[in-house]
Amino acid sequence: MKNIYKLIGIIALAAVMVSVPGCAILTTTGGTGDPHGIFTFSETASKDATELGSYTVILGLVDIGYADYDAKVKDAINRGRKVTSVTKYYYFFSTTTAYAR
Repeated sequence: MKNIYKLIGIIALAAVMVSVPGCAILTTTGGTGDPHGIFTFSETASKDATELGSYTVILGLVDIGYADYDAKVKDAINRGRKVTSVTKYYYFFSTTTAYAR
């Protein structure tokens, strides 16, 4: 019975170790991509800005909502607004949100 508890503990620890490094944040400010840790996210990209839209990528295979996101970003750029983005990476998916000033 002790071996079962040890096995469950090892599996739980492995699951945590695999999923935590899968979380990260990347912001774009001034044309550069700036990585952040999940607990040290800088709100520079979204501070005092209007959210334009977002899209999600699942398993690196399928994106949801990109066409709408792309249209809104291009429209904001054509209007002369500065666009920044925040991408949050999780183990199985990522979300990218664009902001305009």
